[in-house]
Amino acid sequence: MQARETVGQVSAALAAVCLVAILPAGSASAGDEPLRRSEALEAKLADAYRVDLSSVRVRYDYWPRRERVRGVAELRFTMRAGQRRALFHFNPIRDLGPGRERRMLRTLVLDGVRLNPSDHQDLRLVRTRPSAEPAYELRRRLHRDRSHTLRVTWTSPIPNAPRGWLYPKFDDTEGPNSETETLWPTVSSPEELARHRIRIRVHGQQRYTVLGSGRVKPLQQPPVQTWQLDTGRQISTSNVFFAAVPVADVRTRLFEVGDTTVRIVSDRPPLVIRRGKAVVRRTIPQLVDELRPWRQPGDAGVPG
Repeated sequence: MQARETVGQVSAALAAVCLVAILPAGSASAGDEPLRRSEALEAKLADAYRVDLSSVRVRYDYWPRRERVRGVAELRFTMRAGQRRALFHFNPIRDLGPGRERRMLRTLVLDGVRLNPSDHQDLRLVRTRPSAEPAYELRRRLHRDRSHTLRVTWTSPIPNAPRGWLYPKFDDTEGPNSETETLWPTVSSPEELARHRIRIRVHGQQRYTVLGSGRVKPLQQPPVQTWQLDTGRQISTSNVFFAAVPVADVRTRLFEVGDTTVRIVSDRPPLVIRRGKAVVRRTIPQLVDELRPWRQPGDAGVPG
């Protein structure tokens, strides 16, 4: 029996050698197909997103009574392979008419050079399909072997939310025409990871509280209420959440789950908050068991 197995192994090895030997010169083996597909995918991603972000800094000035925000964003990035022109996504309100996002843009400065957001020679609108979020191409050729900086300022109405509340409205269950993906200029791709630092400034007498995806630190800058949100690690923009809400509108609960401090901020009745606490108490240990030791910078904010 052992001799037959040995003969079978030798025969299989010879067959493999013969198979390789009869391939025409220059032909690729079947093992090269995944590599070709991977290279093709990388080329498509490079063409779609153009840049690799390294950091995103945003400052929001929010006037609740006006229901408007003024923003400043600074993106640091390098160009992807084969790409010379950068682009960014920006769509704070998805149900606005075509071109409204462009009119919200106030200034563009690319590597210290001022561009005109309303000039099509400086900025070109790119859409891959009617339902896709707007992307804007910067009409300047850039070097791949260096880091670049884009600084954008804009003003916009706030997304649909309760009066006096400010938060990104991202809900992909509603379809692409209703969700809001990019409150600030960025590259909207799940695999495009960057550390995000967001400064939120609320102008008004009413007391506010802020929670978000990372460490939220209040700053003493009277008379403007100010917070600094730092994700502490590289994540995609679509995973960055923050909410600025009036203290009088919500209930806040602070509690510990293992080594993690959790803060629930909710406008729902106490019964709903208790249910939320129960879910969080089950979920965090599950994350530790199934993924890895779970450490959120600062406290883990949970909107209610």
